[in-house]
Order: sequence, then C-alpha cells, then structure tokens
Amino acid sequence: MVNIEGSSSPYTDYFDPLVALVTHLSATDRRSRTIPRLARDLAFPEADVRKVLEGFRGLFRRSSKTSKEGEYFYTVHLRYARRPSSRGAQPQEGDDEEPGPLDASEISALLQLISSMVSQEKETSRLLLAQDEAFRRLLVEIEQRDQASTKTRSSTLIAAIIAAIAAIIAAFTAAVKSWW
Repeated sequence: MVNIEGSSSPYTDYFDPLVALVTHLSATDRRSRTIPRLARDLAFPEADVRKVLEGFRGLFRRSSKTSKEGEYFYTVHLRYARRPSSRGAQPQEGDDEEPGPLDASEISALLQLISSMVSQEKETSRLLLAQDEAFRRLLVEIEQRDQASTKTRSSTLIAAIIAAIAAIIAAFTAAVKSWW
C-alpha cells in the first residue's frame, strides 16, 4: 500500500514515526497495541500513527479483533509470524504462545530495510531531477533550433520573393524594351 496520500517518498516523509513504531512494536512486551495508545506512548499525533500503520501494510499487521473502544491492534509482521498460532499450529507443551520481543538483529534488519528504502527514494528523486533537467535542456535546444530554422525559412522565403520580383521586373523591362 505504501503510497501514503500520494507521497512519492513515503519512507522519507514518514521516517520518524515509522522507525519509532517499528522499534516500539518489535521491542515491547505487549503482543500488539492500538493506535491511540501507541500515539500517546510515542508522542506522535494519532493521525500520523494511523497513516503509518495503515500505509505500510508490508511492515505492520492489523488484527482482526478490536479493542473495547473499537480500535484494531497492531504489531510488526515478523513478530506476528513467530507466534505458533499465526502459523495455524496449536501450541505444544513447553511452547510459549508469545515468543516476546524481537532480538536486536531482527530489529536491526527491519530498520536497515527502512534505511535502504529511504536511500532508494532519494536516489530515485535524484534521477528524476536529473532526467527533468535533461528534458528541459533538450526543450531549450529544440526551441533554439526551431527559431534558427524559422529564421532560415523566413530568409529563404524572402529571398524567393525578391528573386520572383526581380524576375518579373526583368521580364517587364525586356518587354518594354522590345515594344520601343
């Protein structure tokens, strides 16, 4: 989903709340959290938290259940995937239903993914700006060539008109001389 409200660089534009949410949901002792509580705990506007959680569906999982207040619960997909019940398996004796927070290497991998996406967005933006500049230069060159071509066509047309007038005058002069 990612294209949050038409943003061409969503990972860059939402970097701070994205990193905070991934880190918090990966490291919290709670299985999942609701948007109002996340917003309060992380000190981000609730609307921004909602945009990020709903916009980055590849990172965040929304539960099918809601809280008493009607809010969905969210967690990161990697953490949810580690739950035995998410894979359809019944917990076995000795299994921990909630494996707990992700370890540092898993959190680091998620943050590296976000960082890579920011770099990719910046490179794409740089390439688009370079392409735009090259296109503008091409348009200026075409316009200059068109102006030069227009001048050449105008000059050729004027020369042709002058040659035609000269031929008419010469023919008229020859005719007048032959009459005299």
